[in-house]
Amino acid sequence: MDADLTLIAQRIAQAEGTGELNLEGISLREIPPEIQDLRHLRSVFLAGTGLRVLPPWFGNLKSIQVLDLAANPLKGFPNAILGLHNLQQLGLAGTGIVQLPDRIVELRQLEALVLSGNNILYMPLQICELPNLRFLDLGDNQIEDLPPEFHKLTWLTHLYLNGNPFRSVPEALRTARTLRVLDLSRTGQAGLPSSVVQIAGACALRRPPGQTENKYKPLTTLPNWLFSKLRQLEYLYLGNHALYQLPPSLPMLHNLVGLFIAGNRVGFPGALLQLAKIQYLDLRDNGITVAPQGLDRLSALRYLDLRQNDLPVPPEILEKPHEAPSIVDYLARVATNTRPLNEAKLLVVGEGSVGKSSLIRRLVRDDFDPHESKTEGIDITRWKLMVDDTETTLNTWDFGGQEIMHATHQFFLTRRSIYLLVIDVRQGEEQNRVEYWLKLIQTFSGGSPIIIVANKGDQAILDIDQRGLKNKYPDIVGIVTTSCMRATGINELRRLLTDTVRDLPHVRDLLPSAFFEVKEQLEEMESDYISIEDYEQLCREQGILSRGPQEALVGFLHDLGTVLCFRDDPRLADTHILNPSWVTGGVYRILNSHLAAQRKGLLRWNDIDKILDSREYPADRRLFIVDMMRRFELCYEAEGMFLVPDLLTKEEPDTGDWSNSLAFNIKYDVLPSNIMCRLIVRMNDAISMGTVWRNGVVLAMDFNRALVKADREDAIVTILVSGSAGGRRGLLTAVRSQIRSIERTMPGLTGTELVPVPDKPDIWVPYRHLLDLEAAGRPTVVPQGLVNDYSISSLLDGVEDPLERASSMANAANAAVDQDPTPAAENTKLNKKMLMWGIIGACAGVVAIPVSMGIALWTETKDENLPARPPVVESSGPPTSGLSPSQEISLSPSPSQSVKPTTRKPSK
Repeated sequence: MDADLTLIAQRIAQAEGTGELNLEGISLREIPPEIQDLRHLRSVFLAGTGLRVLPPWFGNLKSIQVLDLAANPLKGFPNAILGLHNLQQLGLAGTGIVQLPDRIVELRQLEALVLSGNNILYMPLQICELPNLRFLDLGDNQIEDLPPEFHKLTWLTHLYLNGNPFRSVPEALRTARTLRVLDLSRTGQAGLPSSVVQIAGACALRRPPGQTENKYKPLTTLPNWLFSKLRQLEYLYLGNHALYQLPPSLPMLHNLVGLFIAGNRVGFPGALLQLAKIQYLDLRDNGITVAPQGLDRLSALRYLDLRQNDLPVPPEILEKPHEAPSIVDYLARVATNTRPLNEAKLLVVGEGSVGKSSLIRRLVRDDFDPHESKTEGIDITRWKLMVDDTETTLNTWDFGGQEIMHATHQFFLTRRSIYLLVIDVRQGEEQNRVEYWLKLIQTFSGGSPIIIVANKGDQAILDIDQRGLKNKYPDIVGIVTTSCMRATGINELRRLLTDTVRDLPHVRDLLPSAFFEVKEQLEEMESDYISIEDYEQLCREQGILSRGPQEALVGFLHDLGTVLCFRDDPRLADTHILNPSWVTGGVYRILNSHLAAQRKGLLRWNDIDKILDSREYPADRRLFIVDMMRRFELCYEAEGMFLVPDLLTKEEPDTGDWSNSLAFNIKYDVLPSNIMCRLIVRMNDAISMGTVWRNGVVLAMDFNRALVKADREDAIVTILVSGSAGGRRGLLTAVRSQIRSIERTMPGLTGTELVPVPDKPDIWVPYRHLLDLEAAGRPTVVPQGLVNDYSISSLLDGVEDPLERASSMANAANAAVDQDPTPAAENTKLNKKMLMWGIIGACAGVVAIPVSMGIALWTETKDENLPARPPVVESSGPPTSGLSPSQEISLSPSPSQSVKPTTRKPSK
């Protein structure tokens, strides 16, 4: 592609001045011959370029010290490499190489060698003849043992053997007394998903973790000598084996900084408390059932992961392992004065007039009012339910079913909850919008159980595909037919609710008594809201001093419905601790008001005064309610008026001619009704000539116009952009960026972006798929339903400038690190950029490891002022060393040589 050629030329020109050539991810048929003129080239990064061979002249580039050929289908070990006598670091991960030539011993300066993911059967003996080798990655191969010659590697400090079928710990490791990092994990770095940040030499081009999990038998025991002989170990990875205990020599690892043993069954080894230098402990999924005590003795501990253990501890406490002091403080508290929580949240949702309020009345009071009024917003009731002779409180939230209120429901759909989806048995699945509600719950609930209640069963027979719904939505725990008028099915529903509460995780968690003191004071307060600062002071008065437990407490009080506090939502993070009934009542009073509907969502301040004219909302507090609506992105202010998009007319106005426009679609499984409302609020400054209605808007920017509208039934957002080519792309990017930002506030919601085929406007191709094909070097695509080839670049060029797209693809790894891609513990896409960044720094004289990527290294001279290497952590981000990304940490050279430090920084 022309853009690739331009980018290659740019990178070669840059290399003339920097000495670094980075062509990662750019499709190459061969090495550009212009490279042979770069006589001062020190670092070459060619990972994922599709190369099969290196030309003979490549061996004449004698100044090369770093070479990365990972993820290329090499035909064998390139002989040209043997001419690079100054080579210090060589990356051959995922290249299919299974043998090394005898002459590799000529690379006497080689300090780092990465051979992971190559199906190697035996450790090549030639490796043992490399006199300065300090870093060796043989992970994800098929090596069953290490050769006796292994003892020759007298300077080896980093050894990665994860994902190999060892039947026992190789005896050859007895002599590896210089090792500081040893990875014997069964899969990946301690079995962590590949989406997490990897560190200090971990090769990100290994196979996705879990690929070998069922192929090789796990280790069941460890030899005592592993700890007694390898006393210099600082980081030890033993994840995903079947270990039931650790050798008694564990306390002999006096220098151990990080121990990663997730996925075993060792419980909590008491000997850990003797490891004075330990900073990072990964004990996930180890069968720990009793809260460990004594951890306060580990004064250096900064990362503690106890998740996936059956501990009577709220998940909010454990879900931030990088806040180890807060976890330790909480565990110490629950060892003394505790009480069981015995509380959960019951959310009752569904369309209007299906009988939600009558159902709650029948469940709680066991009576029926034929004249029950409809719910105007949310009604909150505390229901005492006996579960196994223990009184359990269900905070029951009855949601109004009117469409205008669907936009705000998402703010209150939380974890630690049970959902009742109430439908009218007289109506079909489509009228009850069963799948709409199930998908909405699935998006926000975090896997909470769902009970479908088919109400008004005295008037018709339930006719829905029960088996199909249960298969499609596994969180459904039951479907019950009821009649509130005749009280039929109510006892069955109560029994099912009782069983569901019993099985609900963490309902009976033990909480420190201080937590209950704070909770009860919040429940008894007459004020409708308090500031975050006042809440923190209240916690301190009860002895809850750390920020972690304070945030955990308010987090699960929010989930329980005791208070509202949106600390995880950047739009609402600085709001107060709110009384749920007060704030929801005010918001819904405005949304449901006859005056707001009459004025089509255009309100003035005097209108707000009329709507909230009551003692409950005095004049000085009405601004707070409106401010919450702004923060919820339910309204915006313009020219002295408040506009509520969800109250605008549904009628689409005449927006003009959009033929020959750039078209783009975003398809959802379910389209929450508030996405368009929030987009309108966010981009209200760009609205063209006031052209806005409930489901759409026309935007203008730099002489370009965009029509954005939502089809809620088909769950599609359509974007049409007119104007100049460059301007259209810019405006489209702005709209897409805002929609993606909105999606990130809705866990589980991600739309599929679609690009139309030029001469087939009804045929759409996934945008992400086109990017992947282009990255793989495919020039054309056959869209589904068609037989002709279409140019991928022509489909993509209208959406994004081709040169910018090529550059962003080549630097995708840098962007992935900078943006900390999250959600996605199961994401198996690999970060190519980290192959050589991982090994740089493990070798003498090479510096500039980006600490922001979780890579920090140490000197051989045991400088206590240098940060220890942080562990592999999840997408919330690794513990940092306190250095900025631009700061550098160096390693002193091995005694056999003196090397002038070089620098490797991420490409921009």
